[in-house]
Amino acid sequence: MRRIAWLVIALCAGSVCDVRGHEVHHDVGVGEAVVVTLRYADGTPFAYEEAEVRTEGSPESGFFTRSDADGRVVFVPEGEGPWIVRVFSADGHGAEVRVDPATVTRGDHASGPASPLSGLFRVGFGVLLILGLFTLLAQFTRSRRSAGGHDHA
Repeated sequence: MRRIAWLVIALCAGSVCDVRGHEVHHDVGVGEAVVVTLRYADGTPFAYEEAEVRTEGSPESGFFTRSDADGRVVFVPEGEGPWIVRVFSADGHGAEVRVDPATVTRGDHASGPASPLSGLFRVGFGVLLILGLFTLLAQFTRSRRSAGGHDHA
């Protein structure tokens, strides 16, 4: 049982890196062109990944481009927004960013986490941590009871 407790703790500790590694944050700036900057949670640019830019609600695809070395997707908007910018890597990281000209004006910036999945990873980590702590507590209580029982016999 003690090995299981340590295994659960090791999994919880190892998942901390996994939680931060799956986050992709974004920053949106609107000027003559729209600039969506994407970074991992640790600040590393989300560089050279394929991006799709299209008008929201448009059934046909817009166009494809790539993020640059600094994790920026830059485009000159055609037509009325809002626009959807989807950027995903081959290993599953990515973001879908909605750029709404009504909320982001020229020269303004908006930022936030790109994916609601990062919250799910945090919840999963919390559940694993709680399970690990309860497993340790149960093991500790059981070992104290068995040690106490042997002293009286």
